Amino acid sequence: MEEGELKHTREESTISVLLRICVYTIAFVGVQFAWSTELALTTPYFASSLNASSTLNHLVWAGGPISGFIVGPIVGIYSDGCQSRLGRRRPFLIGGLISSVLAMAVFCNSLQIGHWITSDSNVGPIIIGYISFLFMDLSINTIQGPLRALVSDLIDRKYQNMGQSVATAMQASGACLASGVIITMSNPSNPPDIEYVFTAAMVLMIFTTCITIIFSREEQHFAQTKGAFYQPFVDVGREIFKMKSEMMKLCLVQFTIWMAWFTFLPTSSSWMGEVAYGGNADAPKDSPSHDAYSDGLRFASLANIGQAVLQLLTSMVCPILVKYFGMRAVYGSSYILQGLCFVTIGLTKNRWVGLTCIGLAGISFATTNIFPFALVGDYYKSESRLGVNMGILNWFIVIPQLLDTTWTGYVSGRRMNSTFLQADGCNIFIGGLFAFTASALTLIVVVPVFFQFNYKKNWLGETDPEDILDAKDS
Repeated sequence: MEEGELKHTREESTISVLLRICVYTIAFVGVQFAWSTELALTTPYFASSLNASSTLNHLVWAGGPISGFIVGPIVGIYSDGCQSRLGRRRPFLIGGLISSVLAMAVFCNSLQIGHWITSDSNVGPIIIGYISFLFMDLSINTIQGPLRALVSDLIDRKYQNMGQSVATAMQASGACLASGVIITMSNPSNPPDIEYVFTAAMVLMIFTTCITIIFSREEQHFAQTKGAFYQPFVDVGREIFKMKSEMMKLCLVQFTIWMAWFTFLPTSSSWMGEVAYGGNADAPKDSPSHDAYSDGLRFASLANIGQAVLQLLTSMVCPILVKYFGMRAVYGSSYILQGLCFVTIGLTKNRWVGLTCIGLAGISFATTNIFPFALVGDYYKSESRLGVNMGILNWFIVIPQLLDTTWTGYVSGRRMNSTFLQADGCNIFIGGLFAFTASALTLIVVVPVFFQFNYKKNWLGETDPEDILDAKDS
């Protein structure tokens, strides 16, 4: 075969792989739409429509991490050993999809359901809202782990980074769509608008997840399952006890950066409404203060669109950046940028500065969702423990979420009327310090030789990793 014919064949093969990856990852569009909607609207909805206190409003976020702490690795264990004719991962995508849709349907109608169950104007809706939010978070966690593992299962080792980059691009597309829908809402914290956006989330999640389920062809897994019903818990404990050193280092970075993210993700919209716009979620409806808060939420949605667009663009150019600078340099520098953005938000009340910083955070959000999962996919690609280790990596997302909820509400309430580091701005400032720490910790992450800048071709899937390692050994 001539050199030109070989190149042409390789380009066709790469395009074919890319199309397959898009099919495997399109479910992330719907999943991220639902998660972005949850992050943007849960705090305003509990504060404004359900009349929850500031402390309770932040403690709402504690339930999800507890469920995710259990669900992630357990789902990973069961999916690793699943012998369904549908494959190992797709049964869990189906179950997670059904439970997510049901939970979202109850959550967006929690005010009406709560009033129907009890005559108390606050207690019933808050209880229904909290329980449905807990199940919504649990269900989304059920989907995310197997979906990440599905991508790693169905693509070759040399395409792991491309796969996670495309997955992150799909996530960014979902976040962008969610922000676009929210910005059209007249009052994002009012129940009719909540119903509208969560209905859109349900429809999109069903559509995109069904595409992945239908067109992802998994083979039936025949590995023997063993032990009693509690065996998965034993297996998780054993997996943690014998965790690879490179996995430990990655989990430390993951823990630290998500300590930063969960000071920001649930609060950036309320920061815009309360600090930048000077509004108040607890003010009477149609009052100037409440209207200012609603204006701030819509403006925050514009910032979130910018963040999602930058996340999408970063995921597209990330292979090129790693090709020339190496994974470690891109990984660490993105967290430095994140730290600068978060610290700036804490120190300013200017809405345009806040919009810029929220938007720029999309760059580091892309790397947060690409590199850790690509590395775990490489560490465990040749082993039967990929699912459980994806779940364990998820622990170091949900544990920071749980820890942050224990103090962010207190700090926000204490600094509501301060003149320096006001309300949620103080939390985000502290998050910036965590981001700087995570940047330093990326120096200890074990980066496989073919993810480094001097092996440029492999990141784009043009050279087999085994060939590179053989060449290095020789």
